[in-house]
Amino acid sequence: MPPLVTAEQARVVLFGKSKAKFNELPDEMELADRDNDALFYATIQPDHDAQGYNADRKRKTAAEL
Repeated sequence: MPPLVTAEQARVVLFGKSKAKFNELPDEMELADRDNDALFYATIQPDHDAQGYNADRKRKTAAEL
């Protein structure tokens, strides 16, 4: 006996129609040269010294203050 509904019809009944649209993303994305240094804490937080942090985002010791 054939099934009463297809698998796709059952999926729509159980979960509703998919409203999301998926875009194809490349496996690798190239950053512009100016964005390569965004991972360095001193670059994204220029006043790190005034806040008591070293350039690597470690808290300054009492001797370093």
